[in-house]
Amino acid sequence: MKIQKILKEVRSDLLSGKLGASGDKFMIAEDLMKRYDVSFVSALKIINYLVDNDLIVPIGNKKFIMNGLYNKDCELFKLFESKRKKIGILPKHITNPFFSKVTESIYNTVLKNGNIPVLKLSSGETEKDTLIALVKEGCHGIISFFQNNTPDIVDIYERLPVPVVFIHDAVPIKDASVVNSDNRISGYYAAKHLVEYGYSSLYTCSSFYAVGSQRFLGFTDYLNEHDIPFGEEKSLFFNLSNPYKNHSLINTIRSDPAKRIGIFCYHDLIAEYLYNLLKINRINVPEKVGIVGYDKLDTIMPSGLNLTTFSYSFDDIARSAYDLLMRNCETLIPNPVMIREHTFLVIGKTTSKT
Repeated sequence: MKIQKILKEVRSDLLSGKLGASGDKFMIAEDLMKRYDVSFVSALKIINYLVDNDLIVPIGNKKFIMNGLYNKDCELFKLFESKRKKIGILPKHITNPFFSKVTESIYNTVLKNGNIPVLKLSSGETEKDTLIALVKEGCHGIISFFQNNTPDIVDIYERLPVPVVFIHDAVPIKDASVVNSDNRISGYYAAKHLVEYGYSSLYTCSSFYAVGSQRFLGFTDYLNEHDIPFGEEKSLFFNLSNPYKNHSLINTIRSDPAKRIGIFCYHDLIAEYLYNLLKINRINVPEKVGIVGYDKLDTIMPSGLNLTTFSYSFDDIARSAYDLLMRNCETLIPNPVMIREHTFLVIGKTTSKT
């Protein structure tokens, strides 16, 4: 049982910073033997335990501490020293036009600035391993879309020995650097637009549970401010995997007695599918139902749908994320800054005044 006690002590010492900062070179077996009065075999067990639990990361024959306590002169960054920095890019749902567009912009921004983009795809289940792989490949920093809000993933992000910039809204990481479009203000103006255009019964629509998203919180901000009722039943779920199996959604719209219904969709793809579904069911857009999307995606243009939506610059998001990461790589100090890129409403033919 002695080894279990030692492992617990080493883990505590590492996470508290007693053994060095994140990115510092970890002790070799002989150093562990002296510090904790253990045998060579036990020292090797300690090292293996720390590697297996992602508390230290091996690069070549050296091992580096991962405890989130940055050190400007850490050994890891000395190992990475080069004129061209490697920048890790960890996108989410690359088949989604938003993520692919922003990822492309980030990739090109890194190249234009003379650095090396390292793009890795992962699912929520492999996000942790992919982050470690980016560190092992010598990335000076990472731009991440953040996929999986689970304790083990959050723990890894908090302990990475290199800076991270997130392109996301809900990032439960202390002192996070975040870049995104101005979701909450956009949601507010989506509701304002629908109300001013005469839509009296308002809904949100998404393909996942998005009630707590900044986009929809902004929408309800406006409704609450103007005493417009909005309950959970007003949050519509859209089945994107099979867009034409949304009978309950159509039934909800048909059974609403309001003369005009306004729907704010989480993004343009849902808005386009919803538009087509309403047309098939002979529900008039925009006369009966007004639709507002988000992202102004190029993929909507070939369909000929002149959608009311929110537009912003993918390149501006990429540039802000890159510039912020470069500053963080220079200082190696946690930087709790949030950059919101401006959005503006583009009024198309899916909403109309009464």
